[in-house]
Amino acid sequence: MLANAYDAVVGYSLDNKITYWNRAAEQLYGFTAEEALGRISYELLKPTYPHARDREEIVKQINEAGRVEGESTRSRSRVRSVLIRGVDGSPTGYVSFDRDITERKKTKENVQRVTEELCAFVLTSSDDVVYRMSPDWTQMTYLRGANFIPDTDKPSENWVEKYILPEDRTHVSAVIQQAIETKSVFELEHRVIRVDGSVGWTFSRAAPLLDKKGKEIVEWFGTAKDVTERKEKDRLAAIGATAGMVGHDIRSPLQAIAGALYLLSSGVASLPEGEAKESIKESIASVKESAQYIEKIIQDLQGFAKPLRPVAQETNLEEVVQEVLFKNDIAGDIDVSCEVQDEARKLVADPDLLKRILRNLVSNAVQAMPMGGKLTIQGFKDAEGLPLVLFMLTVVNQTVYLLQQQP
Repeated sequence: MLANAYDAVVGYSLDNKITYWNRAAEQLYGFTAEEALGRISYELLKPTYPHARDREEIVKQINEAGRVEGESTRSRSRVRSVLIRGVDGSPTGYVSFDRDITERKKTKENVQRVTEELCAFVLTSSDDVVYRMSPDWTQMTYLRGANFIPDTDKPSENWVEKYILPEDRTHVSAVIQQAIETKSVFELEHRVIRVDGSVGWTFSRAAPLLDKKGKEIVEWFGTAKDVTERKEKDRLAAIGATAGMVGHDIRSPLQAIAGALYLLSSGVASLPEGEAKESIKESIASVKESAQYIEKIIQDLQGFAKPLRPVAQETNLEEVVQEVLFKNDIAGDIDVSCEVQDEARKLVADPDLLKRILRNLVSNAVQAMPMGGKLTIQGFKDAEGLPLVLFMLTVVNQTVYLLQQQP
């Protein structure tokens, strides 16, 4: 059975003479049984073992523990040696089971070589941030910032202070420590200080490179991607969703207030003229103005909650302006005029978005004239044929405010 074993099986006497040598030993070590039997093992094989300093230490270990194992760097084999005892318990020799690990070693070395080549390729070709860290992450040995964060050409031990915000350092350090302890990939989205000093977001991922034994971390190789724009979109989407819910919840009671104001206005009309009636009318007007302001806020909130998907189509500018003016319920002490030239009436735009823009501008113009005045809206085309809308406000004290808006 031992003669046909897959592993090389070698027997030794206590004085290290070879007493057994199977076929696998012939293939592994290159000596026939006739050449090996009776020879002193260490003179024939000249083994070297990285786990022990010399042959005497190996013999001492096997005599004390009854067995020893390790890797022979000469034969590229995994060696397991066992002490053989007689029926009386006294040592009679040794037997060694040696497994050829040449292919496994080559595969591991190839993986290491490919990994190093891949690292070199990423360093020279990737558009992302590329960095290298010491085994315990106390030192950043290299960083190419890709115009996102500052470069580091020399080893730096203050990289945390340079790149990570103070309030984020504890969390980042905890995730790093977990990756070190488990020898696993580090992955984290976190904030960083960008080249211009502003705060951005990055998705950072680093893998540990292990030594030839696959036990200890030699260094970390990582890349980081700028995800600031995506994080900002996510933040705005969350705000928008909240804004939409808030706007919906507020609008219901606001409609009840609007209905009550209508009934109050109708009832006040039948009251006799006098100071009491005027005071009630002023109060109703004040509440109505506040309700309209809240309605405007709701429209802005719900508009913010909806992603903008403009649908461009042929639009009549004059009709849009007239509709906005009609629905804005402008006070009677503000004189409004609208002049749209014939060549500017037709334009390609999203009518709903155009109404929203004009509604906000008209509302702002009305608020700028609490004592009354004149609002003039003009539509025309400039020298390049682009449609323009001009808002001109003339207030009571003769101050003129001009606002030009391109649809």
